[in-house]
Amino acid sequence: MTSTFIQFESNRIIHVILPRMQLAGSISPLLGNLEQMKILDLSENQLTGSIPPELAKCQALKTVVLEKNELSGVVPPQLLTILAANGAKVNFGVNCLDNAVNQKSSCKKKADHCLAVSLDTRYTTDAKFQPLWDALASVERDLNAFDRLAEISGNFAVGEYWFSAFRKYVTELEWCVLHHPELVYHGK
Repeated sequence: MTSTFIQFESNRIIHVILPRMQLAGSISPLLGNLEQMKILDLSENQLTGSIPPELAKCQALKTVVLEKNELSGVVPPQLLTILAANGAKVNFGVNCLDNAVNQKSSCKKKADHCLAVSLDTRYTTDAKFQPLWDALASVERDLNAFDRLAEISGNFAVGEYWFSAFRKYVTELEWCVLHHPELVYHGK
């Protein structure tokens, strides 16, 4: 089992190892500011979006592990150049990347699902979900912060089942807005 940690050397972050942490959202381009980083492991989370090209500023990268997320787009060519020059160990694993092998076949099927998700008005019209929408807005749609608020509030008094269903709906909707905005119905 891989450990989870951030390692420092001379007051600089050199290892970011955070597998299976239930991280959601996109990979921050700010990680590119960690120019001395040697290891980046964000595997087995729920990360979406593209791999930021800013990671190519991490000239010391020797290991990159991003398998088992929902990453899409292409691996930035400038990052591939740095990794090849360093003889880096790379594992993009199973994601939805356009220029990598062994990607999920379900990536293309999700597009059709987006229209159905956006037309599901149960979560937008039922008053019991309003506190969840308000909480989500209060943390600027940051799903990790939203989960922490849910723990504190006891799932906003809607019960574990409805909270989980709402969270799944929001996660799917966010993916659709990011990857297929043309299929998302906005009710106008």
